Amino acid sequence: MGQKKIEIEEKWHHPPTSIYEDNYGYLANYYQPMLDYMDARDRGAPRGEYPHLPWTNERGRDQYRPSNKIQKYPTAELNALAVEAERAAQRNLKHVPVGIKSSDFAKIKTVQASRLSEHIRLASVDKEIKDSLARRSLRTRANSESRMADYELSVPLSSLARKPQILHNVSKIKSIASIKNQFLFETNRNLNKDNVDIKVGDYWGRQGYYADEAIKYHGTVQDKRLGFTSQNYVTDDVKYVRPIQSLQRELTGFENKATHLFDENSKQTSIEIEQLNARVVEAETKLKTEVTRIKKKLQATITDLELSLDVANKNNLELQKVVKKQSLQLTELQAHYDEIQRQLAVTLDQLAVSTRKNQSLTAELEEIRGNYDNARRSQRQASDDFGKKYYSYLHT
Repeated sequence: MGQKKIEIEEKWHHPPTSIYEDNYGYLANYYQPMLDYMDARDRGAPRGEYPHLPWTNERGRDQYRPSNKIQKYPTAELNALAVEAERAAQRNLKHVPVGIKSSDFAKIKTVQASRLSEHIRLASVDKEIKDSLARRSLRTRANSESRMADYELSVPLSSLARKPQILHNVSKIKSIASIKNQFLFETNRNLNKDNVDIKVGDYWGRQGYYADEAIKYHGTVQDKRLGFTSQNYVTDDVKYVRPIQSLQRELTGFENKATHLFDENSKQTSIEIEQLNARVVEAETKLKTEVTRIKKKLQATITDLELSLDVANKNNLELQKVVKKQSLQLTELQAHYDEIQRQLAVTLDQLAVSTRKNQSLTAELEEIRGNYDNARRSQRQASDDFGKKYYSYLHT
């Protein structure tokens, strides 16, 4: 394989952007026109042309920046939407379609949505937005610095290090491989600051690149250019390369130890994960068994309550019939009582009339009796007079 000519130069590289920390604000500003159109459509506004949905290459415009203020719903509209979502969630909880199984995550979110209005009433949206922006700003700054450091370590090694800067960067790095790459990167960057084209294809293209050979080759080119002797080069080689080789050996030992430690931690973590999975499966089994038992118990209780309700309904119907019958009887008795009262009043009137007639007849009877007594007395008197006259007649 022929040698490759590689131009070694320092240039700026775009930092990695695989992790985007401001998706919500970016999305809200990116699709805000369509959201406004949908809100207007729900309010019954006449439909016009669809809003412009920006292309991907338009996301860098100022109007789509995630740092722009996010448009919020008015309080009344937000409460109305929350109540509507809460009612829909409550309907979904009460009426579960037959044959459709929902995940536990969906059930939890549905239950949370059923209390959405209470959550919105207690939550402070403005405070949460400010806190979220502050946390996102700090997290973005920290992640940006961390990603930039990792990115700088991942580029090909191209220069020798300045010692103070090496120590400053090493203090921020945790892994042994990153420390090694940082030292070699800084070292090669210092050597190649003149941007010289060097034929080092065999040295840079192979796996298992040897830094000391690359440095020696580069030193030879520099000596030829500057007129240094081989003795000077050997002195410089001993002065700079051997400490780096010793450092590389130490870093390799550290890396092996770290790899062994990482393997042990990985095995231990795998065992713990398996144990946790077993516990989760056991807990799920127990929970399903308990849920089945409670469900059966509740079904039996519901059946008993339904039977009791049927019996109570039947008794209620019978009692209603008895009440109606007694009400009719009471009505009849009331009518009969009224009739008796009327007849009693008539009888009392007749009794009064009869009493008056009796009194008049009694008076007449007394009068007749007096007349009869007078007539009897008159008769006896006449008889006595007749007897006397007859007796005197006989003796004369």
